[in-house]
Amino acid sequence: MTLKIYYPVVAALALLFSSSACFSQDGRTAYHDFWTETEAIFSNPETSPLLPDDAARFDSIARYPFNPKYRIKATWEPAEGAKPQSVKTTTEARRRMQKAGVLKFEVGGEKISLPVYRDLTAARMKVEDPWLFLPFTDLTNGSETYGGGRYIELNESDLRGESAVIDFNVAYNPYCVYNPKYSCPIPPAENHIPVKIEAGARVEQ
Repeated sequence: MTLKIYYPVVAALALLFSSSACFSQDGRTAYHDFWTETEAIFSNPETSPLLPDDAARFDSIARYPFNPKYRIKATWEPAEGAKPQSVKTTTEARRRMQKAGVLKFEVGGEKISLPVYRDLTAARMKVEDPWLFLPFTDLTNGSETYGGGRYIELNESDLRGESAVIDFNVAYNPYCVYNPKYSCPIPPAENHIPVKIEAGARVEQ
């Protein structure tokens, strides 16, 4: 079985609808645009990650309603000179990541420090505005959301100052949720959020 690397289609989507696009417009509009484009990718046989039987039945991606409280202002602290690390995936493959920095914010009464990564494999893709990878787990995993956690992408240009916005409303599932052929990074233990993040993609109920 040929394993598929997760990123190319998702990276294109992220560059369109993550930091610069989402945070420069109303959060509710960004939420609508992100999920409309995501569902268009899932509906297109040439780009869909779905297995054939699932693609034939596809209607929409299960998700929480937009909630402005999960569009959070954070402090950005770059990690200068961080060493590359090997990150486990859902297959035997591993991904080389480098910590780009840490986002510090408060949610659910908890102070959180959430590492953000530069995927050294995906970084070889030539794009005008490089993107950074934010995987996370939280207390919804295994019940309301996928047990292995979810992802957000951020445009690197939006993290050059001292502050940023994290929009959990556009947190999405790894493609391996839909198809075991995809090799998806597993969020490191330090990327766990010890509260419920009731925003973004969820599992079918």
